[in-house]
Amino acid sequence: MAELYKLSKYVLEELRENRIDKNTVVSLIKKFNEREDIAIIGMGMKYANTEKYGDYWELLRNKRTVVERCPKRRIDLIRGHFPGPVVGKEETYCKGSFIQDIEMFDPEVFSMTQEEAAVMNPGHRMMLQAVYRTLEDSGYLGEKNSDNRTGVFIGNNFTKDALFSYSYMALRNSGFNFSFDTMLNNWSSGIATKVANIFDLHGGAYMIDASCPSSTFAIANACQALRNRQCTTAIAGGLLVDMSPIKQYNNSGWIFLHEDDIITRGFDNDPGGAYIAEGAAAVMLKPLAQAIEDGDRIHGIICGHSINNNGANGSFTQSSPEDIKKVVLSAVKNAQVDINDVDYLEGEGYPGKVEEGLELSGLISGFSQLTDRKQFCGLGTISGNVGYLQSAIGVFNLIKVCLAMKHKIIPPQYRFIEPTDMVNLVKSPFYVSDYEKPWLAEDGKPRQSAIYSYGYGGNNLMLFLQEAPEVKEKGKGRKAEVFILSARSKASFTQRIRDMIDYLTDPENQENLTDICYTADVCRPTYRSYRLAVLCRSKEQLAQSLREYMKNEKAPMNMFVGTLKDESPEKKRKVRRQSVDGLTMEEVATTFCEGADYIFDELFDGVEKSMAELPQYPFDKKYCWLSNERFTLKKQLALMFGKQGKGMHHEKH
Repeated sequence: MAELYKLSKYVLEELRENRIDKNTVVSLIKKFNEREDIAIIGMGMKYANTEKYGDYWELLRNKRTVVERCPKRRIDLIRGHFPGPVVGKEETYCKGSFIQDIEMFDPEVFSMTQEEAAVMNPGHRMMLQAVYRTLEDSGYLGEKNSDNRTGVFIGNNFTKDALFSYSYMALRNSGFNFSFDTMLNNWSSGIATKVANIFDLHGGAYMIDASCPSSTFAIANACQALRNRQCTTAIAGGLLVDMSPIKQYNNSGWIFLHEDDIITRGFDNDPGGAYIAEGAAAVMLKPLAQAIEDGDRIHGIICGHSINNNGANGSFTQSSPEDIKKVVLSAVKNAQVDINDVDYLEGEGYPGKVEEGLELSGLISGFSQLTDRKQFCGLGTISGNVGYLQSAIGVFNLIKVCLAMKHKIIPPQYRFIEPTDMVNLVKSPFYVSDYEKPWLAEDGKPRQSAIYSYGYGGNNLMLFLQEAPEVKEKGKGRKAEVFILSARSKASFTQRIRDMIDYLTDPENQENLTDICYTADVCRPTYRSYRLAVLCRSKEQLAQSLREYMKNEKAPMNMFVGTLKDESPEKKRKVRRQSVDGLTMEEVATTFCEGADYIFDELFDGVEKSMAELPQYPFDKKYCWLSNERFTLKKQLALMFGKQGKGMHHEKH
């Protein structure tokens, strides 16, 4: 912004000195004030029982939910740290949306031991997995990630940790002999920097705790950092993990005080209330112009946003319609959008009747000041489908809207019956999208949408988005390629091959061989332990070669396989690649399987190529959770003082 001010000042001085004409000045000032769009080039998530945003989209469009009673095995992970009556019966467990394998993790992929992973906060682990999926989806998990200036902006709500936390479990399990490493692995402000360290990202990295809009604030901060040239790409997202999904520990919020049989219905006359939810998600961002130049796959475009606070308008826990109106108008100006082109708005998702009424009053006032049109913009929320994700809800909303624009569908609202009577929606710009319908583009204009976020304390954030530009038709590709595949473990290696066979033989798969090999070779990471390379001339030949190998693990003539000694965690994160200049494809394939790492992008110099949607890397997850053992006071004292005093002895458990 400072540079823009200097340029504007310089142009005006030139005009005063008659060294530049007025028309040129007007053109330059307009150019200076053009919005800089931010492209969403990668998306990743982890919630309930999936890590695929395709599953998330199917959940939303089919009006399904993952809300259920917290499983007994999840409570068993923390049972020893609570009084029996608090966790004794299933009726005492919360209902909500819970990460099903929170105790499972693939430590080797993230360059750590199983023991290190076991003492790491589960939220950290979930965020690492979500970021992995984001970088994988964007194509920047492999060699394209080198020499990066990628910032990391993560939102989280740490309030529940004040009641019960994983670090408290670690403290008790160590007999109150808390190590420095354990402290670092549970350091609340260290999630973003842990992501930067594991993935070798060199932009700034920090956490944001702004209650429910935390992840939306993270996205806004990332966009601002990109526009200010503080980084060239950015990871932005959020998470929420509830370490105590027990009713007695979740009775502080009004919307959670209800019977277990209520149904969450956003913007309904009976919104019901909310169930708690867990999840982690992230997006990868880059200035649109650069993303187009780099040939990135684009999911959507962030046009602009605005943030404000209610101040003393209303109570600490309530919205202010007047300030929501102001944030709408400010965001429209910042994003330079025509409100008449905004066909869909994703709300905060807080299913309290009064709060929804205040939110809608502000949104209606803001939109109505800019248009007289009625019921042209659909409303939706995700709380009925996945629960109320609090600090992570903003990034999940963003991904939903991107998927809706991509599929050209206005998604339906879960279990909606009748609109709220807190406002008159019929005479407003909004309607509740209660069934799936085609999202039609008017006069060839790009589809546009909005996200509104709000949180306790009065923060409001409005963000406008636009659908991705049209993708040019893919070419036919080359006739000969080298395909590489690698994994950290034998189990992941075998599963990757199976997944690739299924992918290659899928009749709906229209990707060409060159794009598949480019994505596998350049856009995915290369692991040292298990390696495979195939010389191929068609997808059919590649699939057949992989099938032959899976029969008895004997490589056909066009395939090379290598099993290599693993390296230290530091070397795992830093891959030194060499040029392929002067080597044939066969020489590259054989030496790769012997341990060489190459700049595979050189194989595709001057070749028309683009990202293909390959299967995700299959994590080889292991049990990574602290012991559920409760230490007696005598044992705690003994460990604290490093010796056994008189009468002190280790009791059996």
